[in-house]
Amino acid sequence: MYDQKFLKEKNFIERLDSIKKLINIWSHMGLSIYGKVTIIRSFLIPKFVYVCSVLPTPKEIVNKQNKFLFKFLCKGTDKVSVINDHEKGSLKMIDLESMVKSLRLAWLKRVLKDPTGTWKTYSLYLLEPRSRSSLSKLQL
Repeated sequence: MYDQKFLKEKNFIERLDSIKKLINIWSHMGLSIYGKVTIIRSFLIPKFVYVCSVLPTPKEIVNKQNKFLFKFLCKGTDKVSVINDHEKGSLKMIDLESMVKSLRLAWLKRVLKDPTGTWKTYSLYLLEPRSRSSLSKLQL
């Protein structure tokens, strides 16, 4: 069994600290709101993309990251007008919670598409006891 606290610290907390430092640097540049969205999409979000796609991402981490990004973007947490499409008059900001869910679903698609390969076979092997216990609960 692995240590959840260590996993969270090394994979999420350190990345959040790195993002905070970058936000402090970019905050003093006098960027427009469009420039800030570009910084978020180009430099800040990619720091989490891989780790969120392969590890269970705690909800509080997503909330903290949202808080940092929206504080940088618009000096608060108002995200109503920045997440929608350009056609609706917004900035096309990324919704982090949706991004994390879509990254996780992409792995499921990869596993189900072609179940050959060492990593896929091993992953399915690890999931097998859980699927058996789920089936036994359903049969009761």
